[in-house]
Amino acid sequence: LRLGNTFESVLGSRREDFRSLCERLRSAGARHIRLTGSGSAVFGILPPSMPAEEVAGRYAGGEPLYLARSGRAGLKVRLVR
Repeated sequence: LRLGNTFESVLGSRREDFRSLCERLRSAGARHIRLTGSGSAVFGILPPSMPAEEVAGRYAGGEPLYLARSGRAGLKVRLVR
């Protein structure tokens, strides 16, 4: 899987916030964690067998978590926590 975002290298004073968020998402079960676009959000990919609710239950943070799932009918997004 090849993902990346050049904005991750120029976060400046927000770098530690991003690292903390990445570690908390990784500890909850997410993988391949990256910034979206210009950094308005952060995403991680879940293993196919891992329910989003399980990740949300293990996540240590106050940020809202959304599940985005693509399918034939388009993208479905729902608030998990």
